Amino acid sequence: MLKRNEPSEVDKAWSAGIIEGEGTMHYGPSGRPKGKHYAYIGIVMADKAVLDKISRLYGGGVYVQKSTTEKGYKGKKVLYRWAVSATHAQAVCKLILPYIVGEKRQAVVDIAKSYYKRILNKGQIPLIGVKDGKGI
Repeated sequence: MLKRNEPSEVDKAWSAGIIEGEGTMHYGPSGRPKGKHYAYIGIVMADKAVLDKISRLYGGGVYVQKSTTEKGYKGKKVLYRWAVSATHAQAVCKLILPYIVGEKRQAVVDIAKSYYKRILNKGQIPLIGVKDGKGI
């Protein structure tokens, strides 16, 4: 889940730029159980320090995506992956939504809206840094 201290506005804007420029987002049917949807945000890059900062801000882990020892990948840079999914991805989208301006904005809006629908239907308390559904 998200860290106890909400990221600063500068950190949110910076991370939104990284996610919008380098990230992958998905919101759609999960297949199981029927009628449920799946939210995902991921970034793959060679600069582990950037992903470590994203992980400190929003949680999630940083893992090796491609190793220099893998067959067919020898001699190339190691690639790292950061990812969050489900409610965690929904909460991150709510935080970065004001700073997403490009083609990924609709995906962020869909994921953030699904977060509020889920917590309101279940009477759950939102994750830290996510207070209400206004603005989406």
